[in-house]
Amino acid sequence: MCFKGLLAAQIYTPDEKSVETFVFMDQLVNAKSVGVVVGNPVNVIRINGQICPGIFSLVGTEANLETQNVKITLELDASCAATMLLNEAVSIKTLPISE
Repeated sequence: MCFKGLLAAQIYTPDEKSVETFVFMDQLVNAKSVGVVVGNPVNVIRINGQICPGIFSLVGTEANLETQNVKITLELDASCAATMLLNEAVSIKTLPISE
């Protein structure tokens, strides 16, 4: 029995993945109209076309002044997270907040 593999399986939870990326600061100025708000739904589009739902879980508080970017984190839906690769390239589609 491989104990290292068993330990890794306990530490790594494949149905709990997040995507970290960056948004431009001007997208945060009009955050509600653009949809970059913690708790707001977002679509993560895989290279194969599959759309994985998620939510904004973190909007960073520090900006890179050179690139004018702020780090964000998106929590993926468990049904899609298990099939996504750790370093997979994706597109992000924000969804405006419905009021």
